[in-house]
Amino acid sequence: MDQVAGHVTAYRNLRSVAEGDDEIEPVWREIHYFRPEGRLERFSSRFPDQMVRHPVGAVRGLLEQRRALRRSAFDVIMTNTTTAYLTPRWLRGTPCLFDFDSTPLQLERMGHYSSRPDPAPVTALKRRLTRRLYATVTVNQAWTTWARRSVIDDYGIEADRVVVNPPGVDVTRWTPTNRAGRSETHVLFVGGDFERKGGPDLLAWHRSVADCDVTLHVVSNAHVPAHDGVVVHRGVSPNSPELRELHRIADVFVLPSRAECFGIATVEAMASGLPVVVSDVGGTSDIVDHGRSGYIVPAGDERALGGALQRLLDDDVVRREMGANGRAIAEDRFDLRSNALVTLERLKGLAAR
Repeated sequence: MDQVAGHVTAYRNLRSVAEGDDEIEPVWREIHYFRPEGRLERFSSRFPDQMVRHPVGAVRGLLEQRRALRRSAFDVIMTNTTTAYLTPRWLRGTPCLFDFDSTPLQLERMGHYSSRPDPAPVTALKRRLTRRLYATVTVNQAWTTWARRSVIDDYGIEADRVVVNPPGVDVTRWTPTNRAGRSETHVLFVGGDFERKGGPDLLAWHRSVADCDVTLHVVSNAHVPAHDGVVVHRGVSPNSPELRELHRIADVFVLPSRAECFGIATVEAMASGLPVVVSDVGGTSDIVDHGRSGYIVPAGDERALGGALQRLLDDDVVRREMGANGRAIAEDRFDLRSNALVTLERLKGLAAR
């Protein structure tokens, strides 16, 4: 399982359920693309250009995958590693479920995930190799209908070989709280990649309303420019009590990403009873019902972002209604145990076949 961005949270959540299933013996292999003391990394540190460091990271991931698959024999394999398309032969002979939030073509179209686009021959080669991976594994499990459509339309994979099952959150831990009677208003942003997640757009909005009583809480380890009314929270771990407490004091959650595949932070906010404002990228429409649990605005549109936030800040009745609707959606679509059991039953079915 990849140890990258939101995949870490999804992996830990799935693991918490799988460990309690007496019918399986889960063997976990974490795939890292950077080892601080590794020889590959020490070599690549001599070259500041990302064009050198990126392939070195891919090699690191391939080495870790190879070690993971050589350690023992398995009845069934589940993986979400982003470099699996380079090694589909390692997955042959064993039933395999490939779990993913996007396809390489989708990432390239959105941009923001790489410092520069791949040359056309590299894109073409990656597309052929990725299609071979989708055709090799037994089941392709997409997190959203957006990602599923790309596998079918862009890579020509049969529709019945691509299913949708998003990662869930523990709705018994992420819970609503009573926010009535508060004198101050708190807006919450959670995003490790501050630039890609639209952090600068959010800061621009906050500066424009500096005279009002709105505190913006930013959860990110990135450098965030100092500004009155902005509180930056660093070193906050996924699923931590500190992160859940920030959701309890917040009134609105916002994630105006320029590029996003699946915002698991948005699901956590909805489970916490928060109305949300998010951008129209990736699989957002699978998560947020526009006008019901929050607002979906065009990515990079500061005016639309500000307008949606202001509507929520000005009307506590709408905030409560949308927050309650978001909670209901989280329970219905994104309950951790229900969605994890779907994945585990698929794995058991593959092993039985």
